[in-house]
Amino acid sequence: MAKDKIGRPTKYKPEFCEQLIKHFDIEPWEEREIPHYVKSNARDDEGNRLIAWVDIKRLPVRMPTLRGFAKKIGVGITTIYEWLKDSEPTYKKDFANAFTCAKDIRKDWLIDLGLSGSVAPLSFKFVAVNCTDMRDKTESEFTGAEGGPIKMQIVNFSGASKPK
Repeated sequence: MAKDKIGRPTKYKPEFCEQLIKHFDIEPWEEREIPHYVKSNARDDEGNRLIAWVDIKRLPVRMPTLRGFAKKIGVGITTIYEWLKDSEPTYKKDFANAFTCAKDIRKDWLIDLGLSGSVAPLSFKFVAVNCTDMRDKTESEFTGAEGGPIKMQIVNFSGASKPK
């Protein structure tokens, strides 16, 4: 006789893997029309202000997040984190793989947005360092006297009396 499962049934659906990737796979900006109105406050027959010209600006869109995806599918973020844990059943591994793919997509999204110049560089750096595996790279070179090699003295205390 099979044991009955204890607890609430999962809200997980296999299509969430594809939906997660689609949620993250968006353009980093959108083009928006910015109307410039006639200064005289002139209005058309329906009472709308008259537009002198329209600019089209490329503006960043909201960054896709795991929390946003959870809201979209109607579950809490803790449920999403549970699905990402490395354990059985198999769907958790599938979802974790989809999330790894989604994170790579978001990293590319951030790079495109940052290189476009449409966001402040420090804001971009803050988000990139905190939301991806990107880090500042610092290289240090150590040299000894007059640029020569570093001299080290290695003392072996085995078998000898150790200093107090």
